Amino acid sequence: MRAEKKKNRLNIVDIIFITYLALTGAVLLFFNSGVRYPYLYSALHFIIIFMVIKFAPILERSKNKLLNFLRWWYPIILFTFNYREVDRFTSILTNRWYDSFIFNFEYNLFGVHPSLYLERFITPALTELMKFNYFTYYLMVPVAAVALYFFRKRKDYIRFLAAVCIAFYLSYLTFIIFPVRGPRYEFYRKYAKDYTVKIGEYYGPHVAEELQDKETKALRGYHFTGLQNYIMRYGSMYGGCMPSSHIAVAFVSMVMMGFYVRKLFYFYLPSVALLSVSVVYNRYHYITDSVAGILTGLLAIYLADILIKKYGTGLIRE
Repeated sequence: MRAEKKKNRLNIVDIIFITYLALTGAVLLFFNSGVRYPYLYSALHFIIIFMVIKFAPILERSKNKLLNFLRWWYPIILFTFNYREVDRFTSILTNRWYDSFIFNFEYNLFGVHPSLYLERFITPALTELMKFNYFTYYLMVPVAAVALYFFRKRKDYIRFLAAVCIAFYLSYLTFIIFPVRGPRYEFYRKYAKDYTVKIGEYYGPHVAEELQDKETKALRGYHFTGLQNYIMRYGSMYGGCMPSSHIAVAFVSMVMMGFYVRKLFYFYLPSVALLSVSVVYNRYHYITDSVAGILTGLLAIYLADILIKKYGTGLIRE
């Protein structure tokens, strides 16, 4: 009986994943202002929870490499789903944006708004570098995951994935509790460089209706600038700035590479350092968001280690 129970248990990442889905699914049952089909989202959450509980241990024991891979990678595969759905939840607890708290704090601290101050350094070449650097974020989790999954012990991969999940989910929950939309929307009238665009056409249809036809300035770059602008138009979130989940997860990936794959760490370190600046230069975030992202990453690693120390990884084979 004890062996059967061990054979069918979930690991710590499953528990973190289930906890997040259960919490957001339950919140949607009672707080769903502005969300279309909230009960469908909630039901989907609990269906996914059931599938993880039912099938994850089975897939772990499977000798089919594809099914076994799916068992270990499903949280990473679903990060995009988690991110995109939170875009619909940022108004369920409040109808206001909290940007003023942040940009007033930064102005009192620095005497300027950093996003506007950086305009004096804007050139097409620098913009291209900053956009490319921001693009590298999309590779950080998959590359680190591949390195740990295929070349390290499974417990190292679990530690990494647990910390990444916590960093993402803490960020998403903060987006709901403390929605911040970022300087590109708050300061859209104040930018002077580089060329004029309509907010709705440039940033995408998810932008608030009252801003759709407003004009702002967009940065001019080259190839990666166009690619990154396209990704942001169709894949960014309206109201998910505080903390910067990109910084949080990139920081976790960098630290874990420092522990386990030192050669990759030396690539991650300068990239993450520049990312903390590029998110402000590109007008996506305030400096406070970036700092909060680093602190969220640190907290995620700490919580992951605490949970693993207390409950173990939950691996069938430790």
